Amino acid sequence: MKSLYKLLIIFPLIIISTKPFTINQYEALSLKKKGISIKNPYTSKFLKLTKKKVTAFKIDTNPITLQKAAKYSLELLKDKKNTKNRIINTKKVKETLRFIIALIENDKKNKRPFRILNTNFLNKYFKFIRWSGDIQNAKKHGKIIKPGSIYLTHYATFEINGNYKQTKKYPYALYQIINKYFDQDLRFKISKQNVLRGRLNLPIYKNKVKPLVWVTRQGLEEALMQGTTIVKMPNGKKRIFCVNKNNGFAYDQNIKKRENQKRYWYFKELKNNNFNIINLGKTVFAGDIYNIGLGKIIAIRYKNRINKKIEMRLGILADSGGAFVNNLYQLDYYGGAFKNHKDFYSWVKPMPRNVQSFILIKK
Repeated sequence: MKSLYKLLIIFPLIIISTKPFTINQYEALSLKKKGISIKNPYTSKFLKLTKKKVTAFKIDTNPITLQKAAKYSLELLKDKKNTKNRIINTKKVKETLRFIIALIENDKKNKRPFRILNTNFLNKYFKFIRWSGDIQNAKKHGKIIKPGSIYLTHYATFEINGNYKQTKKYPYALYQIINKYFDQDLRFKISKQNVLRGRLNLPIYKNKVKPLVWVTRQGLEEALMQGTTIVKMPNGKKRIFCVNKNNGFAYDQNIKKRENQKRYWYFKELKNNNFNIINLGKTVFAGDIYNIGLGKIIAIRYKNRINKKIEMRLGILADSGGAFVNNLYQLDYYGGAFKNHKDFYSWVKPMPRNVQSFILIKK
């Protein structure tokens, strides 16, 4: 297996722009006021090395996309702010990611079945660490999970309509920060409700923020919730926007209606969409990276709700969000880009809410 690593010289990592997954001081203060601690001192009690073989009828994962997700994750880990892995040291995490990249490249090059989809191979070369969800914390937030399970949710990138100018139909903008003073101070004083009431359109904020595109109220909420959105313009052009910096208001899990959240994100436009999370659908999980750590290979195992077969899916913990601060009971599975919600729900349907979850580490 050592020969696999030689392939990394021939197939270098993709260079992409990344941002650190850090919590700013205002958000940390907001969490503290709510009595929420970012770091969970009991994280290890929810994780246990399993000694039994982990089996499945099928591993439903695209190896090539998983390889891209592994490269993406390695790039994220180049930023030292992203390497505070609480459970497994960064060196071992990177070793596991590089092993998977080389393994898939080797099988692709030799035109043979992908070994990453073989449970016997996985059990031989990887340790399976069982992640059992925090039942008590889940219950506090209205989520029911069985012992030994994780609560699984799903998210995606949807196409919405937008406009180049503000109109009655498209009254709300996705804003970008263009001023250093606003970035370092003013953005932390403006809630989402302030933005909706037009605060950023006042003369005082001219040359501090700029509207990138104008969308509907529903479109705005979709973009804020999903993090990345595709906006179809009147001339048919499609533009991609992703969240960049937030306003420091912590996500409040007690507020059920997303429209009432005070948390707001400023955006940036992606000019090159060849290598970003949109292209990593079905191989990325969002979760509590502040306690579990970025770059962990995740396997979820469950009984398919349609065919009743035991299946597994592989992905990488490479995303997060406000709802995952001190949240050791949930994973959010990214499906990629969908044209409509019907197609999205068809993809979601076979997967139950409660799944087994494992962290894979190279032996």
